[in-house]
Amino acid sequence: MLALYLSILKTDADKQLITDVYNLYWRKMMLSATNVTHDKGLAAEAVHESFLKIIKSIEKLRAVAPERRAAWLVAVAVNTAKDILRKEYKSGLPMSNEFWEQQPYVDRVEERNFLLDEIKNLPEKYREPLALYYLFGYGISEIAEMLGISSDNARQRLSRARKMLRERLTENFK
Repeated sequence: MLALYLSILKTDADKQLITDVYNLYWRKMMLSATNVTHDKGLAAEAVHESFLKIIKSIEKLRAVAPERRAAWLVAVAVNTAKDILRKEYKSGLPMSNEFWEQQPYVDRVEERNFLLDEIKNLPEKYREPLALYYLFGYGISEIAEMLGISSDNARQRLSRARKMLRERLTENFK
């Protein structure tokens, strides 16, 4: 991929900067994107898109102090990974079985599968904010924007989803 990125750039200084950034920070960016997506393929896509964004606005990269560069690059990768998840979520893909099976394991497989089944069985109106908040790490205002509702409404739906899930789990583990 580095060769592709270098072919886009015009000056030797830009090529050297991207080469240095790629060699020093690619792994960190990949790990951060993987932590967000829980999927190496999506993480690789996020890092690739991140480098394309960085190359497009290379002046921003130059403006970042070298001691802050790692944090800035990781933030770009994480935000790009979230954007990819948001696109997938809107298309309905993350709610598929493959997505649920990629989520981090609870110690016991049966409990994990039971919990995921209970989440999947919540009404969509409540499942969406719960998944966006706990699985994707979005904040209330981001969830509200994605769902086209007010922040208060998003907070209320999340609260109701937690309550429904708590009631379902309590019933099954009495």
